[in-house]
Amino acid sequence: LNINGQSYFSDAPPDTPLLWVIREDLRLTGTRYGCGLEQCGSCMVLIDGHPEYSCSRELGSIAGRSVTTVEGLADGDRLHPLQQAFLDEQAGQCGYCMSGILISAKALLDLYGYTDKDGDGWRDQPDGKPLKIEYATQPDQLSRQLIEHWKRNMDALGVRIDFKVAKWPENLKSSRAGKLMMWGVGWSAGAPDG
Repeated sequence: LNINGQSYFSDAPPDTPLLWVIREDLRLTGTRYGCGLEQCGSCMVLIDGHPEYSCSRELGSIAGRSVTTVEGLADGDRLHPLQQAFLDEQAGQCGYCMSGILISAKALLDLYGYTDKDGDGWRDQPDGKPLKIEYATQPDQLSRQLIEHWKRNMDALGVRIDFKVAKWPENLKSSRAGKLMMWGVGWSAGAPDG
């Protein structure tokens, strides 16, 4: 087995779920058992860079393939930027399915070609154009704080982000016209009196 760049031997039967070997034999407990039905994603790993459910993936099907668990995202003691961003923003909620979310997010950025093609430290689109997100927001104090969080974490991931600051009615008009990529309007619903 090649897991997180290291070779391992397992004498488990070939029909053993990969998740069992990862957790029980290798003691890599970041990948978790959730539903066993390929629904929740808490068992997600990367197999040759593709996100796969390890709860239903048989051990015999991964011979000669490379498996990455959430532990393998880090570079030694240095967390992957996605892991660091989730930690910095306390995005874990209960944290049980966090490993699957991180694996899936990395796959979305890497697998579909959103990598740094020209070496400038920023991710690019598959066609080589800069990957840039435009985020619409309001000119208030809470929105300015959220801009700082978004900017810091997108910079860490190598994703350019531009902020379109406008008053709520202007953003609503742009939204209805299909001119907004992202709009942080939902934040106000999660804050009391906000």
